[in-house]
Amino acid sequence: MPESKPNSVFYLKINRGTDISLKCFWYWVEIVEAYGADFFIIVDNEEVKYQIMNLYLSNGHSKAPKIIPSYRNQLKSVIEDLFSGKWINIGYALLTPFVHAKENNYSSIWNIDADDTMLFAQPQVCVSLLKKAEDHAIKQNIDILGLDFLYSIFCNRQLVRWTFGVTFANMNVDYIKVICDGKKTDYENSFSKFYIQRNIDDYFTYLRNNVK
Repeated sequence: MPESKPNSVFYLKINRGTDISLKCFWYWVEIVEAYGADFFIIVDNEEVKYQIMNLYLSNGHSKAPKIIPSYRNQLKSVIEDLFSGKWINIGYALLTPFVHAKENNYSSIWNIDADDTMLFAQPQVCVSLLKKAEDHAIKQNIDILGLDFLYSIFCNRQLVRWTFGVTFANMNVDYIKVICDGKKTDYENSFSKFYIQRNIDDYFTYLRNNVK
């Protein structure tokens, strides 16, 4: 069995080419470069790929970024069975890092929703905070750790909801297997009164609360 690569790898998801999305994306590129980590950009939109290449050139980067598409063939049966509406494409992009990292033997990953997420701190400050979070997760044997952006909205419903945005994961867990083994019917019953579309955030909330 190949030895795991010790350093965390970052996955930056982007699929929108608006000014604010590109600013958010470049903010994360600066964070990852300051972090000193390897990273991959997940993008399916061809126009956005072109914009990313131009962004790299305009910022003096001569080395081409590592761009990968979402793993639609590998994840099709999982995604379309669990999620619906716009969350199908979102699910492909957010689950791709788990498959890619497992295939390439990375021991841990940061999964970043890079086109609409920005922290109000300089990149070097964010690096320090992310490294503290990563160290905490490893020392406490936390499989997956996410910054919950929606707590203030959902706490009144007594539902501390998992959200993807900035997520760290130890790759000693087969996350796709956990997802497939989850009880879909119970998940749908748990959230049907709140939401119309079945989505990845709700499903991870269900897994966190119900699957050990």
